[in-house]
Amino acid sequence: MPDEPVVGADQPGDPPAPESKTFTQEEVNQMIGRRVAETRAQFEDYDTLKARAGVADQLERDKLSESEKKDLEIGKLQRENADVRAQATDTLVTAAIQTNAVKVGIVDPEAAVALIDRTGISVAEGVVNGVDDALKTLIETKPYLKGPGPQAPVITPGGTPAPPVVSLTPEQRRAAGAMGVSENAYAKQLGRSQHGPPNN
Repeated sequence: MPDEPVVGADQPGDPPAPESKTFTQEEVNQMIGRRVAETRAQFEDYDTLKARAGVADQLERDKLSESEKKDLEIGKLQRENADVRAQATDTLVTAAIQTNAVKVGIVDPEAAVALIDRTGISVAEGVVNGVDDALKTLIETKPYLKGPGPQAPVITPGGTPAPPVVSLTPEQRRAAGAMGVSENAYAKQLGRSQHGPPNN
């Protein structure tokens, strides 16, 4: 039986396997340096081309007639005006939302500004419309934004309402002390004088 060639073994006439070569750091640095120089050469005229393009743009602008220059300037000013108007409108709407949010009892007006649906809000001649309806919808969908309602009166064991908690100014406290009455009695008398005599 003839000798069959072994797969993977060197056959007569096959080229020799290439040897792996190692490079020194200096050789690697030289190869990288050549590659960087080639890349720089490809983009060497980039700055020159950029400068020429700028000059060409300036020449093109110089060719425009005075009317065309004015039209460009008017367009620029109109865009700036529209931006300023949009900012002013947004500020006006935000202020209206915050003001009305406080009026309807929302405890965090900034949250109302962030969460409100502005699609129904419009501004016409400086007047903001639709904020009340939008706030009503917001409160319906997010009732936690509204503070607690009026507190139920506290009933004492005798069945009478407890006196309200009174907050007097320092001057009012001194006056109550000078009169020899309790702060609650003074506040009660003060409330009568501010709201008229009690109905008997």
